[in-house]
Amino acid sequence: MELTEAEKTTALRHYIAHKKSMKEYQERNKEKMKEFNKKYLYKINSDPEKRKLYLEKKKMYYKNVTKPKVEAQKALTIIV
Repeated sequence: MELTEAEKTTALRHYIAHKKSMKEYQERNKEKMKEFNKKYLYKINSDPEKRKLYLEKKKMYYKNVTKPKVEAQKALTIIV
């Protein structure tokens, strides 16, 4: 089932609104988020298999997303 352009834009608008509201919630509830992250990392670190998977995902994210962004920024600052 293929979505029409109107449906795609509606879905995109909902997605963007959701991201915005989540960001606002996290900023309003810093202590809750700190506690959530603390529990999450404790759970990840307590299981060696989960920790290995977590570190692998983190490594791949850096390699595929963060590093190219940094290199692109460096290239822009050198040109400008």
